[in-house]
Amino acid sequence: MKLNILVLATVCAGTLLAQRFLTNDDIVRMAESGVAQDIIIQKISESDVQFTLAPEHLIGLKKSGVPDDVVRAMMARNREVAKLRSTSPLPQSSPRLRVWHPPQHLRQSC
Repeated sequence: MKLNILVLATVCAGTLLAQRFLTNDDIVRMAESGVAQDIIIQKISESDVQFTLAPEHLIGLKKSGVPDDVVRAMMARNREVAKLRSTSPLPQSSPRLRVWHPPQHLRQSC
């Protein structure tokens, strides 16, 4: 029993520590679920993002019903995050944190 609790706590902690980026799929899910445009834009402005905005992805976003203002916010945030990452790289001596990502069936129990 104690081992099960320890494993569950470790899985939950690993999930919380894992860096989570906002992606195109997240935006599509929010738009398709009826989340208000201003709320999606606010979420974009507050999040670390990894959007892919090549022409074929822009077409996919449009076909999925993502409003143009949301796409513009995605593009602007991508530029901001890229600039931040390029101006503040990790020093070479800094160790990189490696986070174990548990399988999906284990994450759902948290």
